[in-house]
Amino acid sequence: MAGRPTLFPPELLLCCLGPVPGARCEVVADSRHLPHFEQPEVVNALLKAGIEAAV
Repeated sequence: MAGRPTLFPPELLLCCLGPVPGARCEVVADSRHLPHFEQPEVVNALLKAGIEAAV
């Protein structure tokens, strides 16, 4: 989740996690709408950690 969201409020994003077992939400500080473009290193590290934890 972007650290400073402009499109979706955090409450909306967090409620989407409930139906997904093991889902988690990470905040990427100093990002707005597209954290995967604004801070790809941070997002890639989070994705890698999530994938490794699931395997």
